[in-house]
Amino acid sequence: IFEAIAVCRLPSAAICRCLRLPLPAATTCCNRVAVYRDMLLLTSGLTAGLTAKPITGPWPKAFPAKELCSNCGLCRSAVGVASVTEACAFLGDGMSRAEQLEERVHGRGRQYDVASDDLYEAHYGVHEEIVLARGFQKNAQWTGVATGVALAWLESGEVDAVVVTGSEAGASGFAAPKPVLCRTPAQVLAGRRVKPSLCPSLEVLDEVKSDPTIRRLLFCGVGCAVQALRAMGGASPEDALGLEAGGLFVLGTHCVDNSPTPEAAQAFVSTLPGVGEERANDVLAYEFMADFRVHARLREGEVEGGGEAGQAAEREQPQSVVKPAYMTLPPSIGIPSIAPSCFACFDYTNGLADLVVGYMGAPFGAKDEMTTAPLMVTVRNARGRRMLDAAIEAGRVEVLQRGGHGGRELPSEGDRRLITMKTVQADSMVKSLLDPSYVAGDRGAPPWVGDILASVIARTLPKGMEFARFSIDYHYLRNQLYVEQRMGPNQAARHVPAYATALMQRYDAEMQAVRRGGGKATGGAGGSRGA
Repeated sequence: IFEAIAVCRLPSAAICRCLRLPLPAATTCCNRVAVYRDMLLLTSGLTAGLTAKPITGPWPKAFPAKELCSNCGLCRSAVGVASVTEACAFLGDGMSRAEQLEERVHGRGRQYDVASDDLYEAHYGVHEEIVLARGFQKNAQWTGVATGVALAWLESGEVDAVVVTGSEAGASGFAAPKPVLCRTPAQVLAGRRVKPSLCPSLEVLDEVKSDPTIRRLLFCGVGCAVQALRAMGGASPEDALGLEAGGLFVLGTHCVDNSPTPEAAQAFVSTLPGVGEERANDVLAYEFMADFRVHARLREGEVEGGGEAGQAAEREQPQSVVKPAYMTLPPSIGIPSIAPSCFACFDYTNGLADLVVGYMGAPFGAKDEMTTAPLMVTVRNARGRRMLDAAIEAGRVEVLQRGGHGGRELPSEGDRRLITMKTVQADSMVKSLLDPSYVAGDRGAPPWVGDILASVIARTLPKGMEFARFSIDYHYLRNQLYVEQRMGPNQAARHVPAYATALMQRYDAEMQAVRRGGGKATGGAGGSRGA
């Protein structure tokens, strides 16, 4: 019955008659989020003693969140699917549920004050300190800070296993993510580099629960998966997974605008000047950088064999780098390259992880490369500090600069407000939401024009921690417009966390003008992805 409620579009009145329940406020199961959750609460006694089964149907159609499903893997495990209504980041209270979990995870909630413009924790989440760090791991996405932390925590015996995002056997490039439950450093190393499409990281939870030797676990993942993990089992994931008390550690990464599928990610990189369809399979890693360019690393030469041996050989190959300007990308590629769940996300900074690694607030100079540049590391609590300290003591990570709370002592230049609104106004998704007649162009600027524009814009952009605040503000403003239209104003208000609302307050007047103008306000070049 509950599966039918989740996947069918029956009128809620008919469902309620079946279950002999009062009619909920929603009118049809198109509003199934509220209906399904409320019915579970009202009829929890009916589910007692039933064994949950993983969802094996087609994604996203067979999954409760439908098009908004982030494919986190929770529903693909028996232990996880039992908690879907209370844990999924896109059902019921949605992203705002994460804010409610922060005190349980970190010992306190976010502390910020809009009136005094003290918004550090509204932007970055609960934390003790933000530092700049560098790793020493060859052929990582950057310098291997996240990999170094995971390796050190496993090698020190602090955990029995580590969950990382690896790749499907025989996959080329980056675009075939697969969760891996690692017991050895070699397995952890196989998870190096970002895979920029949705990954069902939590589908290994049944494997964790069924193994009595796993009592302490490090989970490495993105915000939507971390929220689901923290909320499962009535916000007691250790009990649900058979771990010892305090035996769950979470290493998070900043995450924004993932592709929905490996195919979509592959289609995106094929539009990059210097890559094209002929070299799309050679892309090993790419990032949207603060210099308004996409930095893509490509392998040179052929790789023989598949599996772990082939992946290891691939990581040792010579590489080249291309850096096309954002403006050279066709605006039409933006929307299909981004998962709908990412347009509904308000956890860019992974607020429920113990330690978070990312690059949006780290300085990036003209001579920097991904493989040499510093990274921004957010220490949220004592567990996160222990993880970072272990990596430093093991010689796998070095701290370049300590920034204190809010990263106040780290480099920061400029004023984000003007460029934030220009970016929102120029965004392809924003234009398509507010102007039904808008059609995104299928050609970007010529490379020489893009190079000039990127150079000019990069000199005027906010830098360092102010760039991080710009990127967060822009994505939350864009996503607010998306959830208002996709969910309706009432469900959107339920879904969006209070900290995101606080950050968006300063843009209220400009956003009202954007809404009234139908998204036709003038701005910079099109595109809907940000660093």
